Amino acid sequence: VWATDTDRFFSDTLANAIVDEADRINRIIVNTKARRTREFDEKRLVETKQDLENASRKLEQFQNKHQTVALKAQIASLIKNAAELKARITADQIELSVLENSLSSEHYRIRFLRSRIRETQKRLDDLQATPSGDSTVSFFDAGFQGMPRLIQELAELTRDFKVAENVYTLLTEQYENARIQEHRDTPSFSVLDRAVGGGTKVRPRRAIIGLATLVTAF
Repeated sequence: VWATDTDRFFSDTLANAIVDEADRINRIIVNTKARRTREFDEKRLVETKQDLENASRKLEQFQNKHQTVALKAQIASLIKNAAELKARITADQIELSVLENSLSSEHYRIRFLRSRIRETQKRLDDLQATPSGDSTVSFFDAGFQGMPRLIQELAELTRDFKVAENVYTLLTEQYENARIQEHRDTPSFSVLDRAVGGGTKVRPRRAIIGLATLVTAF
């Protein structure tokens, strides 16, 4: 950043003021984005907490009623992994929907989230693919078929609970990060060298004027 003025000491003050104002505006922008994210996550947290409580209650009621029913380790592991991926997609989609209201579609964070959603969805499709390799048929929708009815019901309830639990955990992290960012008042960039000492004289350029005068004289 540089500034010029007839008063060389005032040019220092002007250059420093430009830097300070740019930092102030940048912090307002960052804090505003964080506030919007925090408000959006806050609403979704209430909804997700309700989903988690409902899923937890249904699963607990089922387990109390059918205490001898248990999932095989392979099925439990698949449900856990798939639930984590589904939760990651949901959390990224929520963040993306917030950022799209304030950032350009070409912003690096927008591009990153879209890319990660696609990659995570592909991993989820591969994980849920049926033994025939048909990823268009979800394991969650078709893979439980053929299981005993109680096992199938337990698997579905466990799936719903794990998805809600993971989404709630990720949203809580996003909410806390946004809340911290909203109230952060640290400089948005570092000033390596503030303008001091009266600056450097740049005009009039006496050497050029003298040379031009000499050429004109001849």
